[in-house]
Amino acid sequence: MSGQLPKGSADSGREYARGLEAGAGVLEKKKGMESQENIDWHQDIFDVLERQGIDLIAHVPDAGHAPLIRKCDARNDMDVVTLTTEEEGVGLLCG
Repeated sequence: MSGQLPKGSADSGREYARGLEAGAGVLEKKKGMESQENIDWHQDIFDVLERQGIDLIAHVPDAGHAPLIRKCDARNDMDVVTLTTEEEGVGLLCG
């Protein structure tokens, strides 16, 4: 499958999700501190899922991911399956 997230990436996919377009980094260094100004990681990840044609989303309920889950659920071309455990996802996604 082309366009997979880099294996072993220490970043949680945010830099990949942004596509590293125009050389923009996710974190901006200011006076020795890292700042995450104006990062909408829910939208960044959704954009990657959409660009890659991902049409099956399996997730366990998580309040922190709710905006991303709602974006996927609103799409008619994405099937969203709510799991009770992460282990259920292995069976679902392996077929």
